[in-house]
Amino acid sequence: MEITFYQSALCPRCRMAGMALREIQKEYGDLVIREIEVMAQPHAALKAGIRMIPALTAGDRKLAGFILTRQKIREFVATLYRL
Repeated sequence: MEITFYQSALCPRCRMAGMALREIQKEYGDLVIREIEVMAQPHAALKAGIRMIPALTAGDRKLAGFILTRQKIREFVATLYRL
């Protein structure tokens, strides 16, 4: 399973979401996190329809918000594995 994590090194909310995502990754052995730095690759984010960071995508599913809590990220990942 691969999740794309859209973030910026300048964004403290992204750092918090990234730490939570990497912690959750330890629970799922085959979870791969692909990180997109939106300041360096703005076209990739726009092409994916990302308008707010932090954001996660997997296939056609997206999770974005001003603050992505550990619980929201955990639910997003768990939903992907139930599909």
